[in-house]
Amino acid sequence: MTEKLEICDCLNELLTLELSLGNSVSHFDNHAKWPYPETHFVMLAHDLHTHLETLRYSKNISHQICKDIHYGWHDECLCEIHYDLLCAGRTKPF
Repeated sequence: MTEKLEICDCLNELLTLELSLGNSVSHFDNHAKWPYPETHFVMLAHDLHTHLETLRYSKNISHQICKDIHYGWHDECLCEIHYDLLCAGRTKPF
């Protein structure tokens, strides 16, 4: 049985828009338990195309650019209500 991707509505709006713009899910973990015990994690293959301020739930999303190559992603979006995490792209050299 194939597991279905689970993510909160706040980040699902962003995920849906990114998929419509040609981004793709690299992998996901419905039981990531990181950075919080209840976290669902989704990784997109490419950097975000979306301007977060245009989203209905943007006030619930904390966005950072990850500079730590150990994590490997570029965009990091954490829902501050549900603690789900959506990351995208690859870390850039600084």
